[in-house]
Amino acid sequence: MTAVIRRAVAALALVGVVSGCTTFSDADAIARVNDEELSQEFLDSLLPLAGPGVEVGGGSTGTNAEAARNLISQWIQVVVAEEHLAEIGAPVTDEAIAAAEALVDSDPLINDPASEVDDDLRTFLIEAQAAFDTFNQLPDPQASFAEALEGVDIVVDARYGTYDPTFGVVPLGQTGAGPLG
Repeated sequence: MTAVIRRAVAALALVGVVSGCTTFSDADAIARVNDEELSQEFLDSLLPLAGPGVEVGGGSTGTNAEAARNLISQWIQVVVAEEHLAEIGAPVTDEAIAAAEALVDSDPLINDPASEVDDDLRTFLIEAQAAFDTFNQLPDPQASFAEALEGVDIVVDARYGTYDPTFGVVPLGQTGAGPLG
């Protein structure tokens, strides 16, 4: 997993009480936070950045399943953070975007021609990093994230599991699986 994504997850893998965390089965979406949906196509574009041994179309078991659950968790955290920043009127600044862009552009895995990072994925990574950096500038990011989760409707395709506010996406029937990776 790239340093950018790991850093972003570590920044928001905090704590929380969430309402509305359920699962769903929608052929067009892997996860949904309120009205934002994560498509299978976008998840497939993220998977190669998760590290060695992870393949697009590798299924929902083993290494691919764990990588997919981590990436889905990260995507959920990005959306929750961005929505909360917009809600409280704390915009992501041009400076935060420039710093995030420099960080993303310096990541060797992202810039490896074999990684096939397209413009949409690069933009997502930059915006995600900028949102996390901005979120972490809040007076109490941990409390803010817990507040951000209140009333948020988070659903995950049951093939991947369910969302646990402390551990991210975990297999169905399993909670307290360990910290987000």
